[in-house]
Amino acid sequence: MTHTNSELEELRRLAHRYGIPLDLVDRLTLRPREVARVTGFSLLTVRKWIDSGELEVIQVPGGLAVSLADLLRFLEQHKVARQRRKSASLADRARALLDGQPPSRQT
Repeated sequence: MTHTNSELEELRRLAHRYGIPLDLVDRLTLRPREVARVTGFSLLTVRKWIDSGELEVIQVPGGLAVSLADLLRFLEQHKVARQRRKSASLADRARALLDGQPPSRQT
C-alpha cells in the first residue's frame, strides 16, 4: 500500500494520539515486540492478537511485522472509552483514510 503525504500526516496524527513515537511512523511496519513496547501491552498479548487473527501481520525476512495502519485501525476498533463528537469524527476520518478513501475534514 502506497501512502500519499496527506495520508502519512494523518497516520502521524493518529500515532501521536496513541503515543506511538513519530520516528516509527516513517517505517510503516513494526515488529511484534515494538508493538508491545509502544502500546504498553505485553508481548504475549500482542502474540495472542496475532494468533487469533485480530491483528493482521505480514511476513517479512526474519519474521513477522505489523503495518502501522493496521495497528492504528486495530486500536480504533477496540476503543471502549466514551467518545466525544470531535474524537468520533477523528475516528471516522481515520477509518476512511485506512480504507483508502480521502479523509473528510468535517468535525
